[in-house]
Amino acid sequence: MSNSHNLSELIDTLETYFSQYGSRLDDLYRWKIPADVPCTGFQRGADSLAQANKRLKRALSSDWDQNPDRRIYLATWFVSTWGGVRTNDKETLAAYVGASEDELSARPISGVATWSKILAMRNPSKFQIYDARVSASLNALQIAKNVTNPIIFPSVPSRNTKIVPFQRQLRSLSDNFIKLSAMNAYQHYAEAMQRAANRLGLETGEEVEMLLFADAERLVSETLKMSS
Repeated sequence: MSNSHNLSELIDTLETYFSQYGSRLDDLYRWKIPADVPCTGFQRGADSLAQANKRLKRALSSDWDQNPDRRIYLATWFVSTWGGVRTNDKETLAAYVGASEDELSARPISGVATWSKILAMRNPSKFQIYDARVSASLNALQIAKNVTNPIIFPSVPSRNTKIVPFQRQLRSLSDNFIKLSAMNAYQHYAEAMQRAANRLGLETGEEVEMLLFADAERLVSETLKMSS
């Protein structure tokens, strides 16, 4: 894969970051689980929201495998009710559901906040969610840590009042920043998450992604302060 040297720098940065902050994941991750979970194999329990979200994805993945006729419903619930993305029409969701994992992961970045959720539900051991918060964290982390030639991941539309100013800042980056093409950004992302997980002794990149999601506002705020 191209940009392999710079991807290695990113993975070094992710390894250091997770080693420092990963123990705080259970405290930082606050994405709530709706009451109407659509699968019988999940109970909320008394564990943290981070751990419960991991269990939920696996329960949904099992339901996906065992009940093909429920896949549209499961995807709609995961994306819209749990994920908060309500702008997709039925035909778009149906196309994502009908595509293979390879077809989805090779898509251009458009719609990634939706189809990466579907990938993460279908196969949480292999795929992670890519959204506005995660992409902003990846970029802010590299800038804050002075990575020599940061790999800038495409932004995803956001209404977050801390993420949006940072996304604006990215548009005026210097020439030595490597801006990933929308055509292969998710594949670079998936590779980086898995390689970082391997370095950290984790089975999947899921916890790395969840920490980036949970810590996004702090990371972008600190980076904005550095440049002000």
